[in-house]
Amino acid sequence: MTMALRQWRQRSGPPDNGREYSEFLAAIIDSSDDAIYGSDLQGTIKSWNLGAQMLYGYAASEVIGRHVSFLVPPDRLDEPTDILDLIKRGERVEHHDTRRTCKDGSTLDVSVSVSAIRDNRGQIIGASAIARSIKERLALEKEHELLMTRIHQSERLESLGQLAGGIAHDFNNLLAVILNYSTFVSEEIENKDAALADLNQIRTAAERAVVLTRHLLAFARREVQQAKIIDINEMITNIFDLLDGAVGDVIEIMVDLAPDLWLIKADPGQLEQILVHLSMNARDAMSTVGTLTIDTENIEIDETYSTAHAHLSPGRYVRLRVSDDGSGMEREVLERAFEPFFTTKPSPEATGLGLSTVFGIVSQAGGDIELYSELGIGTTCRVLLPAVDTSIVSTRPKLDITALGGNEIILVIDDEVALRDVTQRMLERNGYNVLSCADGTEALALAERQEVEIDLLLTDVIMPNMNGSEVARHVRTLRPNIPVLFMSGYAQPVLGSTLDDDVLLLEKPYTQHSLLTKVREALDTREPRK
Repeated sequence: MTMALRQWRQRSGPPDNGREYSEFLAAIIDSSDDAIYGSDLQGTIKSWNLGAQMLYGYAASEVIGRHVSFLVPPDRLDEPTDILDLIKRGERVEHHDTRRTCKDGSTLDVSVSVSAIRDNRGQIIGASAIARSIKERLALEKEHELLMTRIHQSERLESLGQLAGGIAHDFNNLLAVILNYSTFVSEEIENKDAALADLNQIRTAAERAVVLTRHLLAFARREVQQAKIIDINEMITNIFDLLDGAVGDVIEIMVDLAPDLWLIKADPGQLEQILVHLSMNARDAMSTVGTLTIDTENIEIDETYSTAHAHLSPGRYVRLRVSDDGSGMEREVLERAFEPFFTTKPSPEATGLGLSTVFGIVSQAGGDIELYSELGIGTTCRVLLPAVDTSIVSTRPKLDITALGGNEIILVIDDEVALRDVTQRMLERNGYNVLSCADGTEALALAERQEVEIDLLLTDVIMPNMNGSEVARHVRTLRPNIPVLFMSGYAQPVLGSTLDDDVLLLEKPYTQHSLLTKVREALDTREPRK
């Protein structure tokens, strides 16, 4: 507050003459934080308050008598004349966003309002301008714009994800049939070399389709996570040789792992996918020699950062960063990098699902992913994953499975006839006894018959009328100790994004070996039959 205003506030009444009143008004104007200055109709500055001095850096003695154009950047020199023309016509300029030049040579974003100054007869004799910095407002607007862009991108990806998830469910069933029947035929035709070669091609194509489908589900955030407590540093160390071999001899991998790194809860297989995809992308960006850097760090997200990144809650995160010194990306490519099927790679094997898969995995885990890239400098991918306050504890003992066959009785439920038949065939050829049902109603009728022995319930998850989770719940009311093994290529809508530790899931499409391994695991962890 200025001395003049302080003195006026100490008075008990209003000013009693014109001079005192003018001084009173001047004191009020001078105390304002806004820049307030007046000019005649030719643009010559006549008054300049302390707010204007603070905003622009000029003292009143430096500007009074000068034309207002000295405050205007070269690209806006027409503005003062245009504004004064409006004032002369009795019009007013409200909250005009523009730029002005400060004493130190910098430019400043300001909002300017200009109104006419009138004499006692109502004649317009000048202009009064009020200006304030809008730097903070523009920064907030930019953050909001970026946030809305990310929201729209997320909505677009979500709609594509729903489509991908629906397709993957039926596609996985077909792939399971193709994979396993081609295996049956190849075993039966013995030495027919040409036919065997053709069948191998079928199986190879189906296996590639399996990978593609899982990428789709990961991108769509519809893949069920079989999460475990993980030390990312340990995982990077364990797969370092794999990554080193994959990127080639001419690319050096540098690893910088933070000590005392916090733990996360994630699906180990999906976390490996993240590391492999990001490493492969970095390798492709470095046409000859180069350096791939992988580093980790503990990060605390505060309220301010969380507000600017609405999908992230405040708290502790583990940062995984993968950087290369390759060719970098153009802005147009960077903006589309996470879109499914978008790729700049000429190879026919490039699906354009690498980064979209990583995006889906990280998002489903409650994390965040960002890309930074400069042409000719390189690219950095930063992944944030929520930390957990726990230690690594194995809740399920590791089984030493040496024999995958058995003679137990397994109730198989699947509404897909061909897949149900191939599953029964794989189990029976390995010694198991199979009871086969097409839906939950048929299975419950069988389970109600106490004379029928059942050692394991093997059920599909997505089925009409009664899903696998409902079937399992009803069967367990009849047989409380029965182990359940779910099988699905799209279990997330029913079982949720992350499985509980006591839930066993066999992912479709499965091979004979993966089926027998999971069946044996489920049977060997069951309670003895009473």
